[in-house]
Amino acid sequence: FMAQAHPGYRSYLWCTEQALCEFWASLYLAREIQSIPGLNWDSYPTWQLPENCIGQAVISCGSTPNAAMASLLAQTEHTRLTTAVDAILVIEGNYGLSIGDYVDLLNLLEAEIKCDVAPTGWVTPGYSGYGQKLLTFSPL
Repeated sequence: FMAQAHPGYRSYLWCTEQALCEFWASLYLAREIQSIPGLNWDSYPTWQLPENCIGQAVISCGSTPNAAMASLLAQTEHTRLTTAVDAILVIEGNYGLSIGDYVDLLNLLEAEIKCDVAPTGWVTPGYSGYGQKLLTFSPL
């Protein structure tokens, strides 16, 4: 099965329907709660990508923010990180997530990925552990 990008539209390739649902639910929860800065929600709807790019997501979790990032990087193909032209990182956690954790996560990801990353996310007191969802857009 070949992925196909459609000119003028954002195109995605999802591993499972569950991954699709989890990513979008978390991204829109981040928009509603807005507890982690980064993504400019006013410009997001008009965000234009180069032609022939396709979005793919990787979802991870861990007991600490760094463990979640290590899991995310282990699941992500190296070529997807080095050829990505844009990316969104959704960080999920509890109130224990600090600004230092946030900076560490971005530094770890930026050491691997070769494009700008728009971070966002949400925190809630009842969240157990930490989750991350990385959406990368790369050429086909």
